[in-house]
Amino acid sequence: PLLFDHILAVSSCARQAFKNEGGLFIMTGDVLPCFDASSMTLPEDTSCIVTVPITVDIASNHGVVVASKTAVSDDSSSVSLVENLLQKPSVEELIESQALLDDGRTLLDTGIIAVRGKAWVELVNLACSGQSLIQEILKSKKEASY
Repeated sequence: PLLFDHILAVSSCARQAFKNEGGLFIMTGDVLPCFDASSMTLPEDTSCIVTVPITVDIASNHGVVVASKTAVSDDSSSVSLVENLLQKPSVEELIESQALLDDGRTLLDTGIIAVRGKAWVELVNLACSGQSLIQEILKSKKEASY
């Protein structure tokens, strides 16, 4: 199978996390996600980066999300603000950035971003309200970061 086939299979399993309410699910093309997306739980009314706990030896070859120590949790998920994003960090960088979890693992950036509920509605409204800006960006063929 091609990388696209694998990404499609993972995203098909992740669909149920949206509970038929719509939203946005972004998967980068440079990451091969290897986890059971059918058990994924997404927070409501917000956007999030999907992470997976990994060991430090694996983290040194990937992107790592440093999450705030303060989290909002329920029975099925935990949501924290992102404090930092690290790229292929050394063990020293992980320690210095306080990226280690209590069990010694860290959070792998899966390259998956999800937006649900009110955050999804706000994103759609923003896109609809900025038609002239979008046309200008498309016409100039330049990248825009705000």
